[in-house]
Amino acid sequence: MDVTIKNGRVIFAPFTPQEDRDPYSNKPGIRAYNKFIGIILKFFGKAEEVHVLGRENKPIYINKNSFKDWCERHKFDEKIAKTLTPEAIIRDIVYLAQLSKQIKANPNGQDYFDRAIFYLNHNNLKKGQKDLDSAISESPQNLEYLETRINLLLSKKNLATIQQKPYMLQ
Repeated sequence: MDVTIKNGRVIFAPFTPQEDRDPYSNKPGIRAYNKFIGIILKFFGKAEEVHVLGRENKPIYINKNSFKDWCERHKFDEKIAKTLTPEAIIRDIVYLAQLSKQIKANPNGQDYFDRAIFYLNHNNLKKGQKDLDSAISESPQNLEYLETRINLLLSKKNLATIQQKPYMLQ
């Protein structure tokens, strides 16, 4: 993962400092600390140690509140964030940003499909369905996209049936 650390702030690869600015503080990225201060703040629960560069490299110490604001700024679901490690959250946000940039630059069915699968894996059916429809319209001959769409419709129908008839679960 490509990471830039400048002026005590961490900025991840697909984002530029202008794109990743906090609208309130006007500062880019996530607040970061050097190792000594990071270890002390981690002990007091104010910082988080993340290994986004891999376990063989040095960890980065980030401010927990700044990280939370960064997740909100990039519209990452709080329910999902509670179940993931900070490294996984960062990877997901970066991956989604890369896919979105590719789709803006050159829309194609595979990128829409990849983003749809990402959304579906994160239980965002509405956005997943929208991107799946875009993938099908970009590449209607691709049977994998159609098969996934049919499975999504069937699973939504079964879910709706279960929600309407809760006695069936007993």
